[in-house]
Amino acid sequence: MGTARRPGRREDPATSILMLSGDVHCSYVAEAQLTTVDHPGTAIRQLTMSPFRNPVPQHIRWGNHLLGTRWMTALLHLLARSAGVQDVAADWRLSHGPWFENGAMTVTLSGAAWAVDVDHAVSRSDMQVLRRTVTCGGLDSTKRLTS
Repeated sequence: MGTARRPGRREDPATSILMLSGDVHCSYVAEAQLTTVDHPGTAIRQLTMSPFRNPVPQHIRWGNHLLGTRWMTALLHLLARSAGVQDVAADWRLSHGPWFENGAMTVTLSGAAWAVDVDHAVSRSDMQVLRRTVTCGGLDSTKRLTS
């Protein structure tokens, strides 16, 4: 007979959880830390890209940047707790972004390793070209797909 284990527990947990999403206003890479579940070695990321975004006024961009700061997150967390809203048991932080330009994300997976390249459109000589904004993840550049 096998050894009984708690449901949802594995001796070899996932190294990465990558959630892919889209938005019509901005793009970003966010990282989560679960506060009530032990998940050593598991990277949890949300990869949000806006390939064709809607224009965003400057005051909305400013507000979006402000909402991503640690002190604003702490203040809003405190306000939510004081209003009786239960904690979601996850601590999210923006690791890259937000960006407000059209762009593309390329996700490369190789076994347990991953990498994300973020490119944004810039105008050069009356045409748009992609410019590398950031690369994150732990995949060696020699193992990436090339175009």
